[in-house]
Amino acid sequence: MTIAASVVFCLLFAQSMATLRFDTSTTGLLVHDDPQLTMYNDFLDRYGRDEMIIVTLQADDIFAPEPIEKIKRLQKRIENETPYLARIESVVTARETRGEADTLIVGELFDDDPQTPEEYAAIKARALKNGFYINRLISEDATVAAIVIRTLSRVGVTDAASDLDGFSQEAIETRPLSDMQNSAVVNTIKAIADDEQSYGMPITVLGTPVISDRLKRQMEADIGFFIKALVAAIAVMLFAFFRRVSGTIYPIIVVMLSLAATVGLMVLADVPLKLPTQVMPTLLLAIGVGACVHLEAMFYRAFDECGNRKTAIIKASRDCFFPILMTALTTIVGIGSFVTAKIDPFVDLGLFAPFGVLIQTILTFTLLPALLAITPIKMRARKQSHSFDRVLLFFADFSASYPKSIAAFFAVLLIASITLLTQARLSHYMLGWLPEKSDIRQATRLFDEKMRGTVTIEALIDFGEADALYDPKNMRSLDEAISKAEKVNLVGKALGAPTIIKEINRALNDNDDAFYSVPNLRGAIAEEMLLFSSSGSDDLNEVANYDYSQTRVTHKTPFLDAIEGDKILDELTAIYEEAFPNAKVEVTGLMSLICRILRVAVESMALSYAIAIVTITAMMYFAFGNAKLGFFSMIPNLTPIMIGMAYMVLVGVPFDMFVMLVGSIVLGLIVDDTIHFLHNFNRYYKESGDPRVALRQTMLGVGRAMAITTVVLTVGFSVYLFAFMQNIVNFGMIAGVCIVLACFADFFLTPALLILWIRSKKCAF
Repeated sequence: MTIAASVVFCLLFAQSMATLRFDTSTTGLLVHDDPQLTMYNDFLDRYGRDEMIIVTLQADDIFAPEPIEKIKRLQKRIENETPYLARIESVVTARETRGEADTLIVGELFDDDPQTPEEYAAIKARALKNGFYINRLISEDATVAAIVIRTLSRVGVTDAASDLDGFSQEAIETRPLSDMQNSAVVNTIKAIADDEQSYGMPITVLGTPVISDRLKRQMEADIGFFIKALVAAIAVMLFAFFRRVSGTIYPIIVVMLSLAATVGLMVLADVPLKLPTQVMPTLLLAIGVGACVHLEAMFYRAFDECGNRKTAIIKASRDCFFPILMTALTTIVGIGSFVTAKIDPFVDLGLFAPFGVLIQTILTFTLLPALLAITPIKMRARKQSHSFDRVLLFFADFSASYPKSIAAFFAVLLIASITLLTQARLSHYMLGWLPEKSDIRQATRLFDEKMRGTVTIEALIDFGEADALYDPKNMRSLDEAISKAEKVNLVGKALGAPTIIKEINRALNDNDDAFYSVPNLRGAIAEEMLLFSSSGSDDLNEVANYDYSQTRVTHKTPFLDAIEGDKILDELTAIYEEAFPNAKVEVTGLMSLICRILRVAVESMALSYAIAIVTITAMMYFAFGNAKLGFFSMIPNLTPIMIGMAYMVLVGVPFDMFVMLVGSIVLGLIVDDTIHFLHNFNRYYKESGDPRVALRQTMLGVGRAMAITTVVLTVGFSVYLFAFMQNIVNFGMIAGVCIVLACFADFFLTPALLILWIRSKKCAF
């Protein structure tokens, strides 16, 4: 009955797993009410999506007939075959503003279809003189051309579901472009690019939507690999430890059912799996096996002594209930501390992983005993001495003999680690998550080098009054501010309303470059803007709102680390606030979100760490009834985390949002072994009154289980070393190092501190 009820309960949640969604977008990393995200969404609603998909074509001379024909064919196919398009630009359709006999003509650079080399050369000369094209649609040396594609920021949703083909029927509402729809766009464009590849004119597809799609596809593949690899590794380790089929299979059944229920709950709550939460499945597998190992170790030990399954189950459950319950609660607190975070996937991890741990704990005391109760098990004679038992006894004797030396050794390591941690380097660099030789990473770097930017920063200036852009003073101040912005380090091109006004003014003055400036009269600006709008071009809508009370300036930057991007944001904000002290200035765009993510991640993790440490310390006090002991018990748990983080600095791993997860997660895990150790030591010390004897009995009682859980957790995190993304590799490496260090701390530092504690108190606890 227990077995059936447990399986049915988990499967009720698990049945929806097939519809699990993935989200690798930058916007998906911030909580929905984040002020910077709200500002960004308002910007998208007004001006459309700022993220670009860029198709690049390289040639000796972009303006030769063959490359131009290739660009035309590519653009036409993308326009006809790609869903969710909002805007597409290339050098062949680039805006060209010119004047002819007092008439303003707003056309395209290739309106006059060139036929001769001289005509191509003439167009090339005009293009290279036009700053609007350079480092935007063509490189300065005319060897790289870009087709810049922007998708819809919101798409229609029919009464059934959003259409994946992008050519939908009439919609009843709109929603932001989903990760799946973004993938549909990227895959279509990549298929076209692959089909149009030709020798001597390589075509690449890049941009943040392409990076997001690559991360999503790799995340889907990695998660499947991680789960399979970890289950296989767990099976091998459990069989090596127990030498029993039941000891191998049953823990895997428990953890897989709890994992399925947890993922199913995420689907029911309509919560997608995001980049940080991809660690949850393997994390839950590793955590759940630990509890099962402790109970099974106690069960098989008792069964080999008494030969009665029921008696052994009762004894094992009684002896393990309190420490397993406490370890579950500390793990829930450690990971649950993320619910206070301002990073959305951290919140998801803090909500759903504790649910998984809770289900695992319930199944450990219900399903696992029920399975053991119905399984025929043979008694085994216990060896009087086992090689690993001798190792454990050595640990106990060594710690009891040299407690001060051990404590001093760890104290020196801790001080050195704290010193190293002052040199930790913060980072949030999505491009750096991809392997160094990744085609997207290399293509992005080349484009950033040639065209000076794949990411945008948007400055919004709201004057608070209609027709403010007609004011020559405002337009000139804006033009001067843009010139200053382009001089900021790493800022490429900056485009705004003055760019268009100066083009119009030059065109209406016989195309004379001397008139490439902002007119001095309000009426002249108003007339030029009216003429431009009447020409059929909607480009003014890209840089200003409907009543010209607000304007937008777009700045291109390379794909930067948030630390570098933050400096640029501060400089740009200062430039526009100085230029317009009476206007409302907001700086937004994708780069602003990237920088915001790093800031709030640091703030969130500081709070989460504090909550986890204080709460777990309080729980340790509750567990052992002594406030000082509760504080004392945290020393062997915090010390390995500090040393592990210092190792991170030593090997040059940046402190990014994934590494930030390590502290609270690992603290919730490693305190488990400390609880088992202290609980058993307390019991044996009360029985014998001799701390050395108590240590030896504790090591023999729980030492093997502690070792196997450490191995399981280490292997669990080590599977991330095979990840495609470098940030996941770093996460697995640092977490694994902390777990191993924690095991050494529990085998040496915890016993040493216990001896010193008892010597100073001369009493049990």
